[in-house]
Amino acid sequence: MKKFFIFSLIALLSVAAQAQIVSSKSSRITVTKEAQPKGDDYNRLYFGFANYSPNGEMSRESEINNFNGFKFGYLHGISLTKKLPLFLEVGGELQYGTQSESDDDEKWTYNLLSLNIPLNLSYKYSFSKGLYIAPYAGIGFRCFMLGKAKYTDLDKDRSVSYNCFSSDDMDGDTFKRFQVGGNFGVNVGYKAFNFNLGYSIYSPVYNDYGYKFKVNTFTVGIGFNF
Repeated sequence: MKKFFIFSLIALLSVAAQAQIVSSKSSRITVTKEAQPKGDDYNRLYFGFANYSPNGEMSRESEINNFNGFKFGYLHGISLTKKLPLFLEVGGELQYGTQSESDDDEKWTYNLLSLNIPLNLSYKYSFSKGLYIAPYAGIGFRCFMLGKAKYTDLDKDRSVSYNCFSSDDMDGDTFKRFQVGGNFGVNVGYKAFNFNLGYSIYSPVYNDYGYKFKVNTFTVGIGFNF
């Protein structure tokens, strides 16, 4: 995980440095201050699709599928230097995902809700007419606020729910609410409108008895800068 953070940071800074050199030598590429001044902070509200992607030994054996849902968040970009459009992005994001599996006799339904706090470095390439591209990479912190599994016996029309973070429900074998991970992705925008693609890798939500269970996330969203 540490190698991923270091590599992402070096790659982002290297791209930023090369872009500065190329833009200073080429007259065909112009950076417009009207689209995004280098020294200006920004705010963003956004929402979109979120996909929790379970993986690890436990996920493969229990055949748990992806959780599809939504994300909603706020982000603040802090300018780090007047010479380059390099920003530190911090904020908060809610993610929700659900999925169900069933056959003729039984049904399992799973629901997840988490609060994610990103801490990313972003380099913003601004072009004419308000267009920009801003790749980013960094670290993220996640707290699961909800993690429930519901089993339904379809023949007897009877159900029981389990809280994955409750010691009583899990017989002391609970999942971890807090994870640390890495984020990377890209924002593409036009004036105040923003489109985002992102992926986050997190530490295991469960790691015991030789079993690991991770829940990474892929997101797509649109937002508004102000």
